[in-house]
Amino acid sequence: MSNGPIASSSAWIKGVLRMFASQGVDVARLLQAADIDPAQIEQPHARFDLEQVNLLWRFAVAASGQETPGLDRDLAARYVDLEQAAAWVSSDASLWSVLESQGSYAALTNDASAFALERQHPDAWVTLIHGNDPSFPRQRMEYSMLAIVLVCQRVTRQPVRPLAAEFVFPEPTDAHRHRMAFPCPLRFDRPANRLLWSGADLALPVASGSSAIFVLEERVLESLLAALGPARTSFRVAQEMVRRLRQGQPVESAIAASIGLTEAALARQLRAERRSMDDLADQVRRELAQEYLAGS
Repeated sequence: MSNGPIASSSAWIKGVLRMFASQGVDVARLLQAADIDPAQIEQPHARFDLEQVNLLWRFAVAASGQETPGLDRDLAARYVDLEQAAAWVSSDASLWSVLESQGSYAALTNDASAFALERQHPDAWVTLIHGNDPSFPRQRMEYSMLAIVLVCQRVTRQPVRPLAAEFVFPEPTDAHRHRMAFPCPLRFDRPANRLLWSGADLALPVASGSSAIFVLEERVLESLLAALGPARTSFRVAQEMVRRLRQGQPVESAIAASIGLTEAALARQLRAERRSMDDLADQVRRELAQEYLAGS
């Protein structure tokens, strides 16, 4: 039996808002437009009804100028709480049992991202329960489905992927980001938003334990967001630096391309925010070092 209206938790909304901020959206104005008190976001047991959540996504899409904000695997992995998903894991769990537990809990609390498992032997569909109304912002549903993929990869520590992804919405003019987010056959104008998983993947054992690197980088990004404030381009650059430093010195051209700017345009925007690539790299390294020492 469900409990209360369809809603999203403050923890989920906080992650979504941080993702919006990383894409240049003014979160304060976004909350004002959706008539949400910012203090509510900090209340751990607060819940936000489905219409409020839909409004957030509609306003964020308009403010960002992006057709699919959040439909990026690396980006979503930073703002979906994968460690919380891992906390559900027991030593003898399978991917099926983890999805079953999370789906049951989300349905019990009437969470907006609730899903159900439907066997289609030997495989199974993971179907969003509250996402089949075409009037809802498609971006919210796509982000929820991407979150499910990331959770499956996180808890198994395997690059599992769905066999198919189906959406109730019409096929977009450019489906490139959908193909990158869901590397499987895509079907549009379907009765439900759902992902088909193989029986073999659902039987995989899951790996418990937290990812120390992920948690450390998460804290660093929170500090950088607070420090850089309204300097949105600077934060997006810093975010890319945090992600890329583990692979070596970040390359300016690669960072510019990742946030959709030319090197010249990136340099102009950073100058307008009174920052430079070198300054940001130094700041990111300091934050990483401080977090590492604090946790050692």
